[in-house]
Amino acid sequence: YKISGRDYRQCTADGWDGEVSSCEPITCGNPGEILNGHYRISNETVGNKVFFYCDFG
Repeated sequence: YKISGRDYRQCTADGWDGEVSSCEPITCGNPGEILNGHYRISNETVGNKVFFYCDFG
């Protein structure tokens, strides 16, 4: 995961400044098309694998 927003908040006389950050999954995006084949992937997050398959023929 990676931080989305600031990586800190500071305590002020009015309370905590800024907005609450969040942790978002790191994704690798589309693995690309394979000529004369296809692929299967459960999701595009770090640690997962993509499997490529050739078409019949």
